[in-house]
Amino acid sequence: EKWNPSVASPEWVVLSRAVYLAKRSHEYMHSSLSNFDDASWCSIFHETPNSFKSYSVLMRVGGDFIVDHETSSTGGKLDVTRSTDGLVQSSFTRSMKARNLGPKCLRQKVYRNLRTGNSAVVIPTWQPIQDLVESLRNRFGDYAIFFYNEFCPEVIGIAWRPQVFVQGSFSAMSSEHSCPVTDDWTVDTLVSRNVGDLVREITQYGKNIATSVRIFDETCLSHFNKKQKISQQKDG
Repeated sequence: EKWNPSVASPEWVVLSRAVYLAKRSHEYMHSSLSNFDDASWCSIFHETPNSFKSYSVLMRVGGDFIVDHETSSTGGKLDVTRSTDGLVQSSFTRSMKARNLGPKCLRQKVYRNLRTGNSAVVIPTWQPIQDLVESLRNRFGDYAIFFYNEFCPEVIGIAWRPQVFVQGSFSAMSSEHSCPVTDDWTVDTLVSRNVGDLVREITQYGKNIATSVRIFDETCLSHFNKKQKISQQKDG
């Protein structure tokens, strides 16, 4: 009898990413054991700056939206410390306290003279990063997969789906984000997705949250100046 998985198989883009991170963790652990390195074992679960380059595009989230650094994918620590009152605090305790406070820019002012007319309006369930990623997935889910750390969303990684680069005949029904493969447009010219337009539109979605957008994919760079970095400044 043929065995079938109980869940849907992951997409190749997701699977290859998981394999890459697992290989990196295995190599780090093997190196630490071989060299008797007493560095923090937490690094096994951390991503390195080089691992970010495996994304097609990387969006850097503004620091004002980062609340819980204990769960960071690049440098979170699980050390037990003591508070200013001398109480023992675990990483979980520090994480919960930070989450309870929320983003500094969204906290309600305690002193009356610091309050504005709308400061009494509190939206405790608003999650700006989660809302942004959900909007990107709904709008561009057919073209890309979006990765982010739900607990400490310092970056949003974007990986193009393989079918984005498939060439085909022009169709008015599916002409959105399409561009000719060659400079000479004729009746039978093949078209592909204009990833440059996709990046520009994605950037507009996150302009009030992402401080910068870094392009690593060579196909994307062909639509911009080589090694160009698109930067977005927050309003005000």
